[in-house]
Amino acid sequence: MESFVQGIAEVVFGEASRAARRRRASAFAASLGLRFHAEGRPGDDASSGWFDELEMLGVPFVQPVADTFAGSHQGRHVLGFENLVWSKRKRRNVPHRFTAVKLVRAVPDLLVANETPAWFKPDAPCLPVPAPQGSVVSAADPGSASAVLAALRGQGPLDHSWMVRANWVIGWHRGRLRTGGANDAASALEFLTSAADACERS
Repeated sequence: MESFVQGIAEVVFGEASRAARRRRASAFAASLGLRFHAEGRPGDDASSGWFDELEMLGVPFVQPVADTFAGSHQGRHVLGFENLVWSKRKRRNVPHRFTAVKLVRAVPDLLVANETPAWFKPDAPCLPVPAPQGSVVSAADPGSASAVLAALRGQGPLDHSWMVRANWVIGWHRGRLRTGGANDAASALEFLTSAADACERS
């Protein structure tokens, strides 16, 4: 009987937690004038095509995506969603939040992270770029990458996990959508938009 009650409590509180996350994600999307879709890919052709592009670039899709926002922000196409990523260390799938900003043209591949994720498979060989210990920076064009990082110096480019593949700048973090604090969804989107600008100028 006790395990039955515990199971019911987990379902009820799990649903309540999911509903609260959905409300938070929906409110965030609305605050930026973006479309929101609770589960699965949005039905419109444009957003669905963006998912196809990201999947071809190696972004992992382990389950139907959730809490998606999509649309135009500061003149750029943007997409954000939650998906699971396999963790070798934890030996299970862990929720990750992804945010992507589309570039107007393709630029050389660049990775900035604490470690190289399994899905970063660049089109061209990448070389390490000098960075403080604990950060992995590799790029197809190290000179261009150094210029991008210099342009973003005031925004802490090494404090984020992000990559540039073809015509997308993609950032991620472990966990759900955050709407408060230094690394919340709004600041992540602003950083990636600035990174997109810097990549196109370099």
